[in-house]
Amino acid sequence: MILKASQGIARNFHSVDFVVLSYGPKTMITKMLYKQGDFVPLHKHPNEQSGYVLSGRYRIAFNTN
Repeated sequence: MILKASQGIARNFHSVDFVVLSYGPKTMITKMLYKQGDFVPLHKHPNEQSGYVLSGRYRIAFNTN
């Protein structure tokens, strides 16, 4: 399901705010709102997730297993 910007679903995970923009049985696209100092521990998702950086930078680690 693709959502209009005004219909985005606001969420929070380990103090990081994000907005779900699109989701389906195998994927989710979110707008992540990281702030300096935010940290998300290693975790798993039941689906694929996609994102992009508008400004700044961040480091991400992932396991393909």
